[in-house]
Amino acid sequence: MTIHRIYKLNGGYICRRCINDDYHIHLRHRDCRYLPVQSTCPACHGTRNLVVGVRLSGQLKLLFKH
Repeated sequence: MTIHRIYKLNGGYICRRCINDDYHIHLRHRDCRYLPVQSTCPACHGTRNLVVGVRLSGQLKLLFKH
């Protein structure tokens, strides 16, 4: 699982909360890289910080998911 695959499946970048809920991953704030401004999440339609990438600790969590 990668952020680019999540992007394609959801039609855009989504917030960390939606990634954790939808993919059963426990990403923390420090695991992610975000857009510089808050935007509307296409999954939950809330105004949140959208994840555009993950740091090494987050990549390891994504790696061991499908």
